[in-house]
Amino acid sequence: HDSRIHACLYFIAPTGHSLKSLDLVTMKKLDSK
Repeated sequence: HDSRIHACLYFIAPTGHSLKSLDLVTMKKLDSK
């Protein structure tokens, strides 16, 4: 049960394209995990 992914989706969804760069960083971190 990984709540981090849920949290990421929670933050990414409402902001839309406002945090595009942060989204990329988050994806890279999740991918490297």
